[in-house]
Amino acid sequence: AFDMLDGWIARSTKTSSIFGIQLDSLADVVSFGVVPAFLVLKLVSLSAVNYLPNRIIWVVCGLYLSFVALRLARFNVEATTKKDDHQYFSGLPTPGAAAVVASLSILYKETNHKIIIHAMPFLILLLSILMISRIRYVHFSGKFLKAKPFIKLVEIMIFLFLIVHYLEITLSAVFLIYVLSGIMNHFRQRIFKPKTVSSIEARGFKPSAEGR
Repeated sequence: AFDMLDGWIARSTKTSSIFGIQLDSLADVVSFGVVPAFLVLKLVSLSAVNYLPNRIIWVVCGLYLSFVALRLARFNVEATTKKDDHQYFSGLPTPGAAAVVASLSILYKETNHKIIIHAMPFLILLLSILMISRIRYVHFSGKFLKAKPFIKLVEIMIFLFLIVHYLEITLSAVFLIYVLSGIMNHFRQRIFKPKTVSSIEARGFKPSAEGR
């Protein structure tokens, strides 16, 4: 929650800086890189239903941590302090990836479903690829804070109701839906995006082969 709000507060109070961007990403490497990788490593390797060699788990977790560092390094290079440049992320944000790992770990602790352990190594590989991809993900806090007050209230009430009654499932579902939303929007735009036509071709004239 604080990671979502700190940047917004800095920009709103006009105290954002390049130093702040660097420091924030340095902390994120630990919070959203080292901690989730270590969590998956211990959770899967110590599980009685683990069917993969521990060396494979080490490699997968190491790749995840490396891709988190790459994702944050790219963000630092491309990020600015302008509000308009913080509406979307290029690639899955590291807090979203870490939230998936954390929520599923909580769900496994409460339900003891073996499928979670079986899927975890493949899931963090997918999260790693999404983090360094160019798939656009909406800035959740920015979108929420821009929503109308009534819509905010309804969303908060629904979320609190689900959290109180179905905590583990709700957390996992919310973060998994966020991950899938970027993938679905990416393919939807590629399939339904209209092709651009130049003004000359629109009037029925096509350039010759020599003029291309």
